[in-house]
Amino acid sequence: MLGSVPGALTVVGLLAAATFGVAPPPAVLLIRSGKTPEARQHERRLFDALSASLDEFMLLSEQAPDPAFDELPLAKQIAAALPEAKRNDAAVILWMSFPLAHQVMLHLVALGSGRAFIRTIETDRSPLSESSLALMARELLGTAYLFEPAASLPAELSRVVQTVRSQMPTAPPAAAVPAPVPQEPAASPWAISLKIQAPYPLAGGADAVPAIHGAVAVERELAADLELSFGAEARHGVVDRPGVPGAWFFLAGPVVLARWNLRWGRMALGPYGAAALDYGLFEVSGASTSRALGRFEFGVHGRGQVAPHLELGIQVGVGFWPERPELDVSIAQPAYRFPTAELLVGVSVAWRGL
Repeated sequence: MLGSVPGALTVVGLLAAATFGVAPPPAVLLIRSGKTPEARQHERRLFDALSASLDEFMLLSEQAPDPAFDELPLAKQIAAALPEAKRNDAAVILWMSFPLAHQVMLHLVALGSGRAFIRTIETDRSPLSESSLALMARELLGTAYLFEPAASLPAELSRVVQTVRSQMPTAPPAAAVPAPVPQEPAASPWAISLKIQAPYPLAGGADAVPAIHGAVAVERELAADLELSFGAEARHGVVDRPGVPGAWFFLAGPVVLARWNLRWGRMALGPYGAAALDYGLFEVSGASTSRALGRFEFGVHGRGQVAPHLELGIQVGVGFWPERPELDVSIAQPAYRFPTAELLVGVSVAWRGL
């Protein structure tokens, strides 16, 4: 009786398709391989349960093509069942197996576009085993065709897929992520600076002579708020007074400066010290002389950031000349003598971010 019902359903489905011009419902093929009365009873119960859970499908049932089908490994069972599915134009193949006395398994193969979905369901033997297996088979059927193009699925399969999709948990809405607080970019440790100073004699020297003192340097911040710079400095002055016609001087040479920065926001304040070795050229009344001179400077500085890379600063310091070069008109009368100590007041501009 189990084999005659699907045959009648197949004929009815085909006649309906031919008469009304509609596609027949997708077929589900149950392959029977039970050899014991108990196994055959489980297969009958499964067929009835599938008829209820897959009522919109065409359910078919036939005997396994190989008498030893239930003894074959799963791979060979699938290989033997696929020709039967093709012959019956079935979208799904199912069969049962009973590996243990208390266990029943249902194997499902769903045939899609260029692929096969294979699953095995296991449960304990009980009066409700077949009903549970039939419901799980319906869920697996929807899962098997979940990613198939919707336009290629029959209406019956589409309804099953939609049912499974509606039961899938949806991702919770993403928690609102606060916008990151904009942070100022870290300042570069490198900078290049230009400094202009005006010197004023404090001790020694023949008299005060207006001069321009400038320096350009490359700076590098170190640990513990220390900063070191290497550069070159130059100084030029003209001795313009009676008895010293055409007297002038020019000095230039390398300078090393170290300073400590006490920072407050975009401001920096602290002491500094510098050492320079200049080469000086002196001329008076057409006669000239030259020599190397050492110089030391100590003071305080302040610097503030006025633009993303631009810093302005001021310096107030005291310079010392260990040796005092002088310009002479004659041996008895010096025309100009450098001071032993001088006050230096200057401004600087620095570009940070080399």
